[in-house]
Amino acid sequence: PLSGVAVERQAEPEMDLGRVVNVAVLYESGTEYILIEADTPIDPELRRLREPERLVLDLPGMQLDRSLGLASELVDAGVVHAVRAGQAEPTVSRIVVERGEVTEHRLFTSPDGRRAVFALRRSHLAGRTIVVDPGHGGRDPGAIGYSGTYEKDVTLAIGLLVAGMLEQAGATVVMTRHEDVTVELSQRSSLANAVEADAFVS
Repeated sequence: PLSGVAVERQAEPEMDLGRVVNVAVLYESGTEYILIEADTPIDPELRRLREPERLVLDLPGMQLDRSLGLASELVDAGVVHAVRAGQAEPTVSRIVVERGEVTEHRLFTSPDGRRAVFALRRSHLAGRTIVVDPGHGGRDPGAIGYSGTYEKDVTLAIGLLVAGMLEQAGATVVMTRHEDVTVELSQRSSLANAVEADAFVS
């Protein structure tokens, strides 16, 4: 026969969640600030979504206060169109910032971790013309890698990627080449001068 002491298994304690107690939108000197306050330190996770353009800030281990509301109206001329706060999961609060355009954004937290400030403003690249120059191309392969990779193919792939990122940031991008063709050095500089580029990235 079996003998021993029966031990009742204790239920796992529920996660002790913090509370988001305030989300306010402030505007000053062309910059919009989203202030987030909680009763415990927060660890924000930021990601960007497109179509429509928006930023998502997840706060793990947090719940929204039931009385939470925005403390100020949005500015008509601002880049922030709407701010929504909700509970993405039982243990994750979410704040979504809908934007009318691509913006520069920075996230700061207070020393005690209970406040976060999200600063957004129009991109300094808006209206700027940048020439992106993938090196080599055509009959000029550039360096050839151990496995046979041509430098001209690598520079073109990177150039197209950089061009896409700059365009999303509001810049007007002109490429010296979009495909595997030969472009002389003099043609590259002449193109930059012709479009009155603000920057030449090669």
